[in-house]
Amino acid sequence: MVLAFTEEQKKEIESRGMTVIQTKLLLHRFVRTIKPVFDKVWDMCKNMSKEQIEEFLKPDEDEN
Repeated sequence: MVLAFTEEQKKEIESRGMTVIQTKLLLHRFVRTIKPVFDKVWDMCKNMSKEQIEEFLKPDEDEN
């Protein structure tokens, strides 16, 4: 994964007390952590029928 920031983004990152390298490391760790979860959800969705997906996406009655 390649991350590039504009000069404006770099200034904003540094104004928050982090370096660009620390930010890239944080984002890389986040992606490494969340990717297996995303892959499992994607595999589940690929194996669902259209009706199952529609039922899954339908809002719950008790949410309101």
